[in-house]
Parts: sequence; structure tokens; C-alpha cells
Amino acid sequence: MSLDSNSVNYPIGVLGDAAIYSFPKTLPVPDGGALTVSCGIEEPTQTPPRKMILRSMLPLIKRTTLRLCERTGLYRFLPQWLIRGRGGSKNAVSTTTAGLPGMPESYYYDRGIEKLAASRITRRILRRTCAEAVVRRRRDNYSVLYEAVVKSDIFRPLYEELPDGVCPLHLPVVVENREAASIRLNEMGIMAVQWWAGFHRAFDWAGFGEAKYLKEHVLAIPVHQQLTQRELEYISAVLKDYPNATGRT
Repeated sequence: MSLDSNSVNYPIGVLGDAAIYSFPKTLPVPDGGALTVSCGIEEPTQTPPRKMILRSMLPLIKRTTLRLCERTGLYRFLPQWLIRGRGGSKNAVSTTTAGLPGMPESYYYDRGIEKLAASRITRRILRRTCAEAVVRRRRDNYSVLYEAVVKSDIFRPLYEELPDGVCPLHLPVVVENREAASIRLNEMGIMAVQWWAGFHRAFDWAGFGEAKYLKEHVLAIPVHQQLTQRELEYISAVLKDYPNATGRT
């Protein structure tokens, strides 16, 4: 496929033979996604196993519990393993042949789910979700936290602007000591994620220094639609004053 000079102005998903969207990345659903293709394709009809859906809902339950504890003043009493997450064999990280930290095993493609449709609970949530409201709220939250990041001496925004029509997954920032920053922010109740961490074991990263740098330095700051005004103010204050910020207020 060849791209003309105006290709960068096209919305995501309208160029190329196929595009995949993951619903759980922007919506509170346990599974599901959308696939757009330039040719016909058989629509999946199999329902995901109940055990798979229950397992996928655990992160949602954890986030809800953390938010409830934050709003009721119980957050500071939670153990750090619950705040940061314990990990497990499914997400065990290996090492590539080049000595780089590998991606968690769960990141690799699983052919066992390729014929599964979205679960009933996901379909129900999607029917009750206003996509325009989600996009608007995420963009507003992004703008608020972006203003805080540009005043920080530690964090640097990855992008200078948010193009019209884009629904941000998070606010990506570049920070030199990403792991330490992630742990510190998590301890303070800000669920920052070491985004795009780990390297695919089948790919040679030797000639892609810029991508390697981003994989090791990009931190994802939450901008999701459930953030309250108080939480936005708190996150903004922490980002501006990091690493001198002292904790929750």
C-alpha cells in the first residue's frame, strides 16, 4: 500500500487492509474489540468462556476497589502489592536473545480467542455507553494534565498537541527513570503505567534506537473518563511538584 502526502490527516482505521480496536483500553469492559477490513470476513459467533470473562474482569474490580478506597480515605491502608499488582506466571517476563527484557507472555497473539465474539456483558455496557461523551471527557482530562506536565522539570509530553477528533488512551510522557517514577506515582494513588514495556523476542531491535528509547522511557498518565475534578487537581499537583510531592491530600 502506498501513502500520499496527506495520509497523516486520515482517521485511524481507514487506511490499509485492516485495523483492530481494543475496547478494554478505553472502556470499562472485560473483553471485546472491533475489526475493520477492506474485504469480506466471517463474523465470529462463539461466546467467550465464563472463566475467561471472570478473569478479565479482575482488573476492573481492582480499579473499582482502589477508587472506592481513595474516596473513603482507606487508600493509605492498602498493601503496596495490591496497589502495584503482583504479576504472575501468565505475565512472567523473559529475556530476548539480545538480552533485552521480553514482553509478558500474555501480550503475544493467542489463536485460541480469534473466533470469539464480545461477551454479553461487554455488549450490554457498549449499548449503554455514549461514545461522544467518553471522547469529550478524555480530551478534557488530557488537556488539564498536559498543562501540568509542561510545567514539570521531570516529565516531558511525548506530543506537543492533541489533534482534533483523537480520543487519547492516556497522556504519554517521557521520563528518564521510568520504573522509579511509575512505582512512586502508584504509591501515591496515580495509576501510571510503564507503557509499551518489554521487547518482542522475534524482532531485532538493533536498528531501531528511537523505538527502543521510547519503550524504555514512556510513562502513561491516566486520563480516563471516570476521573473526578478533585482527582485531576491532585494528579496535576503531583506532576508539577514531582519528585517533591508528599502524598495524597
